[in-house]
Amino acid sequence: MAAQRVQAVLADGHGLNTSLTVTGEADHRGLMKDEIKLVTIFLLLNFSVVALAVAGYQKAGMNLSAVVSHLWG
Repeated sequence: MAAQRVQAVLADGHGLNTSLTVTGEADHRGLMKDEIKLVTIFLLLNFSVVALAVAGYQKAGMNLSAVVSHLWG
């Protein structure tokens, strides 16, 4: 049933293929939870990369304040 609705939306050609037009409100909440998980994982990965870079700078004996002042000069 949902596949038929997707085809109907795509066949109209108006380009509004959002999750709200294809699925119901309950499915939309489930998609939002997945998006929140995805954003959380993305932010955690970014934080871990920055933390590893800071740890690498400190282990190499670099002055972190000098690096920050160079970046925002």
